Amino acid sequence: MPTERFHRGLIWVMVGSSILIVALAAIFETRLTTHGGWYCRCVWEVWELAGLAWSILIVFYYFIDYELAGRSDLDKTTLFILCFFCASMPGVGIYYLLRDYQPLVPIALGVALNLVYCGLDLFLAVHHPKSEKRQSYHASFLIADMPMVIASFVFFVWLLYHFEGEWVAFASGLVAFQLLTCNWIFLVTQSGLMRTMASATGSAVAQGDGT
Repeated sequence: MPTERFHRGLIWVMVGSSILIVALAAIFETRLTTHGGWYCRCVWEVWELAGLAWSILIVFYYFIDYELAGRSDLDKTTLFILCFFCASMPGVGIYYLLRDYQPLVPIALGVALNLVYCGLDLFLAVHHPKSEKRQSYHASFLIADMPMVIASFVFFVWLLYHFEGEWVAFASGLVAFQLLTCNWIFLVTQSGLMRTMASATGSAVAQGDGT
């Protein structure tokens, strides 16, 4: 099972990868929106691409963090199925964003990806062997997943009736924002920062009550 030091290192790798992806999106923004081959049709699709690419990397965190040895076949199968969708959906979205251009497909997959994250975090909140990790995944489920699932579902239903104006740019920007934000919130919950802050706040309150 990964040690606490290894886990913190993994968190920093994920943070570094997110910064690298965002930096590359900013640096090659013009090239990525230049016609020819694989390209984005507007600047907001570049950021949607960044959100989808980072979502693929998040799958590696789930695999490394969850110790498969000693788990039941049902647990392993469930994790593999969820991780398969978590990795393949952004990949398919990138293909339809850059190559066989159908803008609604990556937007829909970005929205549906929130539901997969929700299932993964709920699964690990129940089945992860370490209690503190179960708490982290439970926090991620409540803080990152549920609000995004509800908000993105309402947005997508609304979008189906409003294909007008610059809807692609608007929808792509919104999906990019929610993917990047959701992944950042996930890393914050996994780092244990929220538990530390809650513990510090609780101690301060207890000391205040005692004086």
